[in-house]
Amino acid sequence: MNLSYRDFEKARDNATCAPDDKYLIGLLEFDKILDPKSYESSSHLASYVSDHQQSLAKLQERALAYDLTDTVKVYSTFDLNSPHLVGQCHDLFSDHDMFVLDEVVAWQEWLYYWALEVDIISSKWLMQLVLNSLKSDLREEVEQELRDMDPAYQGAATALWLVLDKVTQNSYEATQALQNFITTFHLASYPNEDVRLACMQFKSILKALAKSDAIPPHSVSIILKGFATSCDDDFNM
Repeated sequence: MNLSYRDFEKARDNATCAPDDKYLIGLLEFDKILDPKSYESSSHLASYVSDHQQSLAKLQERALAYDLTDTVKVYSTFDLNSPHLVGQCHDLFSDHDMFVLDEVVAWQEWLYYWALEVDIISSKWLMQLVLNSLKSDLREEVEQELRDMDPAYQGAATALWLVLDKVTQNSYEATQALQNFITTFHLASYPNEDVRLACMQFKSILKALAKSDAIPPHSVSIILKGFATSCDDDFNM
């Protein structure tokens, strides 16, 4: 069934509109991490690790709801001189780390020459959804990189890989910092040995790390030993 132009525009706008601000995806603001061990910095790191996972899940949910994911399923074997695809395909949403950028832009180029019109439209819509789901800092970076590429390389697969690569790297760095916070924890380093502040900090950190199964081994014993560094002998007992 063919859509009227008005209905087509309405469907496109519904599929590509930006999510709520709380689900926008951005870069890790390193300028807010003046002291990785401070409560403010660790809270910022924990929020980034936790929030970006939720935001990416919302993006994937919207893409699936509007059936826009086919062009970001990259096949293991394809030939730019042939329309035929063989082998397995991997969804960039879940397996982006299986590919380097050169492989993704090659796939995007194959789509440029061989994709059906419906897939070309799907790719354009998903790329717009991806861009609309970004905060201004990350959107500017991704759009600039896309503009610097050959038109054949521009599309949903390339845009999504660029976003996932940047966010995953930022999240990895944040996760490393949070893990380091746990493994080097000493209550004696807190002003007035503030137990309440330390507990609040650990709650947010452990919650964020648990979502990516990244809690360091033996964390409980490490944390208890950290509390035992208090100068108050009665507390240590």
